[in-house]
Amino acid sequence: MIKQNHIFGLMSKIAASIVLFVLVLISSCKDDENPVAVATVQFSTAQQSVSESGSSITVLLNFDKAAGRDGTITVTATEGAETDYTTHYLTNPNGSSGTLELEVSKGQTSTQFTFTPVNNALLQEDKTVTFTIADVSSGFEIGATDSDLITINDDEGPTRANFAVASSSTAENLTDGIDVTINLTSPAPGTGSVVVAFESANATYTTNFITEPAVASGLLEVPVAVGETTVHFKVKPVDDGSVNATRTINFTFEEATGAVELGTTITSHTLSITDNETPSVAAFDGTTASTSEDNATGITVPVTLTPATNGTGTAVISFTGGTYGEDFTTDPAAVSGKITLNIATSTGSSSFKVIPVNDTEVTANRELTFTLTESTGVVTLGTTGTSYEVTIEEDDAIATIADVRAAFPGTTTNITSSLRIRGVVTSSNPQVNTNNIWVQDNTGGIVVRLAAANNNTVERGDDVTIQLNGGQYFEFSGLLQIQNVPNANVVVNSKGAALPTPEVITVAQLNSNAFEGKLVSISDVAFVDANGTATMSGTRAVSNGTTTTNVRTETTAPHAASVMPYGFGTITGLAGENSGAAQIIPIVFANDVFTNNPSGTIGITGALADFGSVNTGAESADQSYVVQGTSLIGDIIVTASAGFKVSLTQGGTYESSVTIPAASANLATTVYVKFIPANGGAQNGTIAHKSLGAASVVVNVSGTGVGASPLQTLALWTFETSLPNSTGAVSANLQAESGTLAVASIASGVHLSASTVYSNPAGNGSAESFSSNFWDTNDYYQFATNSTGMADLKISWDQTRSGSGPSAFALYYSTDGTNFTKHADYTVIQATWASGAAITTTSFSYDLSSVTALNNQSTLVFRLVHTGSGIATGGTNRVDNVKVEAR
Repeated sequence: MIKQNHIFGLMSKIAASIVLFVLVLISSCKDDENPVAVATVQFSTAQQSVSESGSSITVLLNFDKAAGRDGTITVTATEGAETDYTTHYLTNPNGSSGTLELEVSKGQTSTQFTFTPVNNALLQEDKTVTFTIADVSSGFEIGATDSDLITINDDEGPTRANFAVASSSTAENLTDGIDVTINLTSPAPGTGSVVVAFESANATYTTNFITEPAVASGLLEVPVAVGETTVHFKVKPVDDGSVNATRTINFTFEEATGAVELGTTITSHTLSITDNETPSVAAFDGTTASTSEDNATGITVPVTLTPATNGTGTAVISFTGGTYGEDFTTDPAAVSGKITLNIATSTGSSSFKVIPVNDTEVTANRELTFTLTESTGVVTLGTTGTSYEVTIEEDDAIATIADVRAAFPGTTTNITSSLRIRGVVTSSNPQVNTNNIWVQDNTGGIVVRLAAANNNTVERGDDVTIQLNGGQYFEFSGLLQIQNVPNANVVVNSKGAALPTPEVITVAQLNSNAFEGKLVSISDVAFVDANGTATMSGTRAVSNGTTTTNVRTETTAPHAASVMPYGFGTITGLAGENSGAAQIIPIVFANDVFTNNPSGTIGITGALADFGSVNTGAESADQSYVVQGTSLIGDIIVTASAGFKVSLTQGGTYESSVTIPAASANLATTVYVKFIPANGGAQNGTIAHKSLGAASVVVNVSGTGVGASPLQTLALWTFETSLPNSTGAVSANLQAESGTLAVASIASGVHLSASTVYSNPAGNGSAESFSSNFWDTNDYYQFATNSTGMADLKISWDQTRSGSGPSAFALYYSTDGTNFTKHADYTVIQATWASGAAITTTSFSYDLSSVTALNNQSTLVFRLVHTGSGIATGGTNRVDNVKVEAR
């Protein structure tokens, strides 16, 4: 039963299958009998474009009618040059094989695929892909627009090149070089290069620098790789071992290639290569020298190098004047008119010799000028000290006075070789000095001091030749002269020669002492102290209103008693010098000094009554008068004598002197006067009024001081800060520590022995004193100050000695520093000083109020003089607490 059922079921299934097949077959026959319409397929566009960085786009294929059946459309991709799937684009569905299969369902009116550009961040040409309908399934046919060209537009622009900075610097000896950086505005979107040009006024390629990469045809090309944001080139200095100025190279962009274009921000770069050599400046050590023609060993011309060299080099000297080989030679020898000094490292000096050629001809002196003209290596030339003059003096020739002056070595020196001058005598006694004659030629003037009095044997206006051999170079208070010349050495060639025409110079030029010894003339000057009675005798100041100089008249001169004239005019005379101060010395008063010509007047209105009795140190009530000038051109100086003071403002500050400025000199000005006595007793004085070029005017003043004023300390030396710690015949100058005149008060020690030691052991109750050893007769301590406006002098001090030190002393005083008067002898005892308690038995004090010659002195000098015999070298004497007082 079961088997039957099984057979029956199997047969049922077979029957069903047959029925289904028949139904399908019938249906198929039915479709064939009703065919589907064919849909035409084509792209919606024939071409389109998309940015490389753009979004995906849809590529649409349209049907002219709905698809009658399911199907497949096959699209192929044809890539343009250097266009790659994945690298430049993607599709969906995937088209990496070059073919896209697009499935279509019945009823669709279009189909599509997605095209996505790939942004590769590279600067390239635009990319293209052509999609073509290659095949369609049944029910479809290919339309006219069977392809679509898609262009991928590249969106990268070229990066721009700019220098990182506008300038940089490096040292010449840093030969590893310095990088010059070029910034790119964005990562390089492709390869390329930056081409750089350069120019320089003082740097040469290969000689002064090289580059990496190397220069070709005057340009250097810096490659740029993909993705770079900076590139570099290197500049390597060349160390030449020579001193030179900073070398400057200017690099500029020439062009850019590939994915690079030139920027506009920093388009040039200046590189400075600084010199690493320390320049050593070569200069002549001096400016002039002279030697005799017969000096076979020659004269050395020194050259300094500052600082000492830190490398090698040369200094080259050219020369003019004279003939090389005939008049002179040099060591080292000159080659082609140049002397080359080879300079070693670590040297601060060099030199060469000038060797005269001694001939038998009498010629003029050979004036040779040597000039530093070239240098190499670390040696450079300065702006000064580059010229040196050497005079080769002819053996028997007449020397110019200028040459004689130039040959002065600066110290007293005997003249032992033949040296002759010729000129006109511009002065003889008694205008200047009975032994002196002044001689001038066309180069200069000089004083010749004869061994004996001249007694007018040689007169002004004589043409003379003087053999100076046997004389001596000497400076008398700064005035150069040839002294001790035998009188017989002066030969008068003729008498009555024309005097040199005075050289017209300014006051400033006279003060420069550059015209010393010559006959000169200064104009538009006035005597500062002309008052209608003062004479020419002595040193008198003259001024041009801004600058002052001196007129000197010896007391033996015929015009010594002549009165100084008022006004402005011209003074002619000899240009002299005294202790560094210039002076002009008139010879004939009537010819050389202008006559009275006052430039204005000073008028006084009102008089001053006697101030009466005023206590010493107190002030009186003020009185006044009016000053008014007429045609004055300078200030009015108002000066009161001691005990009286003036002011231009009532109740203002009263001074010993006030100035009414030139702008107010011709206006009415009130002068206020007070009596301020420093001492007791009746006091008569004056108030002087001076204006340059006008007669001075005085106003008389008087009053009576009541009581004595207390003593004032003018100077006090404690030697606590002014320490005597020197060695030699003369000690260091020691300024007073306190007192109203401390700044102008100086202590010193003077000994015969140059081995004297000045020291500062313990004082009398203080830490320091003034001590010295090596005492000889007339050795002394000196204390210099002044007593201007003061009287009733007093001096006190402490003094002791060692066991073998000097004991016999005397107190001397002087009012000129030259002539001294002994006041008292005294004896110094031996005592041991310490910084504790003072020893009163070693103190000295002298009241000098009775010595009125010491009152009101501009120079006041005291000396403590050893009057005994020589003392053992170890014997010492010391002083302390030296005080000068006055009222």
